[in-house]
Amino acid sequence: MKISEFRQKATDELRTQVKKIHEEHFNLRFRRVTDVIENPGQLRELRRDLARIHTVIRERELADARKAAAAPKTEPKTEPKAKGGAGKPEKAAKPG
Repeated sequence: MKISEFRQKATDELRTQVKKIHEEHFNLRFRRVTDVIENPGQLRELRRDLARIHTVIRERELADARKAAAAPKTEPKTEPKAKGGAGKPEKAAKPG
């Protein structure tokens, strides 16, 4: 598949497809050891598809992080503390 096809899918779909491809890749490797597989290039294609999917997922994670960092943070306004008797008592000057 092309990376543009992966970009059109939702992230949840991509994660389920990763699991599916992992299983298929495992089965092909197992069959390669026990039998002769008809299309050995399929292993390479599966690895590349996995890399493409992981790339798209990571791009989305980074884009979300950038959006979160760019969003203005709203902090509640606090009134400045008044100087004087309400705070800590001032230290008395040491007689010298």
